[in-house]
Amino acid sequence: MAIIVLIQKDLRLHDHPALYYGAQESKPIIPIYVQPREIGSASLWWQYHSIQAFNKSLLSHGIRLLFCGENLEKVLDQIRENIQVDAVYGSINFSEIPPKYHSLYRAFDFNLLSQPQNLGRPFKIYSPFWRHLQANVPIALPLGTP
Repeated sequence: MAIIVLIQKDLRLHDHPALYYGAQESKPIIPIYVQPREIGSASLWWQYHSIQAFNKSLLSHGIRLLFCGENLEKVLDQIRENIQVDAVYGSINFSEIPPKYHSLYRAFDFNLLSQPQNLGRPFKIYSPFWRHLQANVPIALPLGTP
């Protein structure tokens, strides 16, 4: 039994909810880097070095990062042929997840301080937004390293 963690732009161990909560399950974690659909040449340079550093961090914990090209469904199917997968965690857009994996997928949106629906109303100026956020919306503290 294992948990797959799909990783795209969130190349870090600290404050990474999908990795953190996956590790809390006390099951093996299988991190898979999913290549973004459109990426420019400047981003490729950044991506290469970031992936190398992230993989080194994972290896220090005995975990190897797998890479997925364009066919996520094929990669997930190959893993499930050999290992029972209990869940798929990640921050990837739900529309990019193959339909047969929707029931296993748990999304973590950790790019926002708060979900927009928690604010109650739209803001045009930052200062009133920040005051409202501090006074009315609980902000989660960063998670540690799993």
